[in-house]
Amino acid sequence: MQGSPSVNVGGQYTVDFFLALFPESLMNDIVFESKRYAVKQGKDHFKLEVDDLRDFLGINLIMTYIRYPQIQLYWSSDDSLRMNLIADNMPVNHFEEIARFLHFVDAENAQDKFNKVRPVLDKLSETFVAATDFEEHLSVDEMIIPFKGRSSLKQYFKSKPKPWGFKVWVLAGVSGYVYKFEMYAGARSEKPSVLGACGDVVWCLCECLRDKGHKVYFDNVFNSYHLLKQLQASNIYAVGTCRTNRLLGADSALKPVNTDKGRLRSNLRRHL
Repeated sequence: MQGSPSVNVGGQYTVDFFLALFPESLMNDIVFESKRYAVKQGKDHFKLEVDDLRDFLGINLIMTYIRYPQIQLYWSSDDSLRMNLIADNMPVNHFEEIARFLHFVDAENAQDKFNKVRPVLDKLSETFVAATDFEEHLSVDEMIIPFKGRSSLKQYFKSKPKPWGFKVWVLAGVSGYVYKFEMYAGARSEKPSVLGACGDVVWCLCECLRDKGHKVYFDNVFNSYHLLKQLQASNIYAVGTCRTNRLLGADSALKPVNTDKGRLRSNLRRHL
């Protein structure tokens, strides 16, 4: 595999790519579920159309770039505070009403900790892959979606720039584009395979790459002898550091590691 992957989205603007990831079918489903939820809450005359939902999502994106301490300030009567791009597109009352009744699913599954947003996650899993071809070189790693609100799934990672948020396993290309992802919801109830819990994550994300000659990189959190053998059998090339207790004797075929740091430094100086 060589060359840059092709983008499978028509259009010349950024919004065209966004709408490919959030297709009309997903928008219609969200509108339907939000209206159904509003009726259950006694709001029979709640009005929401697909165009309203697009405006609502666009406003939320703008708010992440230009932050005000209070949402109402975007609609302020003070011209120095009022943001016309937001205020001219939707009244503040309607924005708050949509935020109140926004819903994605009716029936909830107690076994799925992300059940309230599962339809959106499932659709994005499809559209992310369909939007562009896989790159030749890919990486599996964890990402953090920053979040400071209330959630039992929120985690703290002291080494991250924004330590509070949701952990996500991702398959991404060298471009930084995320092709596939899996939300981390804590330890799984079912017993992991011979690959281990983290090895199963790699296989789940990379199974679609079979027999295509991709190169996948990951660190020792995921890597093991069994995982490398399974990827090799599927014509998926892999590189990663590996913990010694997962090598299962394969290290006997490797050159011994020189742990004499002083001698290493002297050898390095001699070769410079």
